[in-house]
Amino acid sequence: MPRALRRSFQIALDVLLLSVAYWLAFLIRFEFTIPQGWLDNILMSWPYVVAVELGTLIVLGVPKFSWRYVSLRETTRIAGAVAVSSAILVVARATRFAGFEVVLIPFGVLCANFFFAFVVLVGVRTTRRIYGEAVSRRQRGHEKETVPVLLVG
Repeated sequence: MPRALRRSFQIALDVLLLSVAYWLAFLIRFEFTIPQGWLDNILMSWPYVVAVELGTLIVLGVPKFSWRYVSLRETTRIAGAVAVSSAILVVARATRFAGFEVVLIPFGVLCANFFFAFVVLVGVRTTRRIYGEAVSRRQRGHEKETVPVLLVG
């Protein structure tokens, strides 16, 4: 698969995962019965929240990471990106311009969204690494000849 196509697929998957995290945060907040007034608010704020989160991921270089070799370094970068985007959303939620709130997202939803976004972003990358290592292990297991090695020093 060409690199540009793979990166596009990964970014599209990140958008999907961030959307799932946002909706799951609202579902948990309202105990899986979202009132109609809040549903309209969610639908209006959803693209902006995902855009802020994805933009932060892109600025911090998260989409450039290889999913097959994700490690703690990439996990901390993802945590930082999600934390920065959550801070931006909290500031937007707390800011008032001309007497009205810019974004009407409950603080509890923002906290839950931070947790869910981190878990799904790291989870999908870790799953890819586990799958890649399992495939590599199976391929090495089919090799017939093994060479004994002695390490000195």
